[in-house]
Amino acid sequence: SEMWKAASAEEKAPYEDQHRKEHADFVEKQKAWQATPEFAEIEKAEKAQEEKRKAAEAEQKTAEAKEKAEKEAKSGKKRSRSAPAAESTPTKAKETKEKKTPQSAPASDSKRPKKVARTDPVAPHLDAEIVAEAAKLGYEGALKNLAGRAEVAASGKSARALLDALRESKGLVNPAKRALLGL
Repeated sequence: SEMWKAASAEEKAPYEDQHRKEHADFVEKQKAWQATPEFAEIEKAEKAQEEKRKAAEAEQKTAEAKEKAEKEAKSGKKRSRSAPAAESTPTKAKETKEKKTPQSAPASDSKRPKKVARTDPVAPHLDAEIVAEAAKLGYEGALKNLAGRAEVAASGKSARALLDALRESKGLVNPAKRALLGL
């Protein structure tokens, strides 16, 4: 680099001319490539992938916010009046930072594994009387866990049958599931 800085304009001229020619050739080839259907297909796929990624991030953020709100509701803590303002400021700063970064170069994000949004299992409707009985026995969590299992829900067993199976297995979910399904 010191030699280049020390070289006169006359000495640099042939190299700069060669660079201009090669750059112009590259630009022509790039324009020709961008006009091909293959390039259009790749662009379309990249845009679709980016939209899916953004949708997944948005879904994950809403799930995290919901989970945080549930935790705060369960803990019984009340926010102070300054807490929402303090929380919203970093979020806005983060959003503006994200907007300024170019869309085509999320190199550091693309190397990180994607977080999968958690989906809460949908528990079938359990009779309140049976849930209360399970709570007295200390099996309420186990009953909801057992009822939320896809295999058990598909079997169509009643809440009473689930509780009876839990009693027989002394509150253990997997043995109760095997007993219910005849495994």
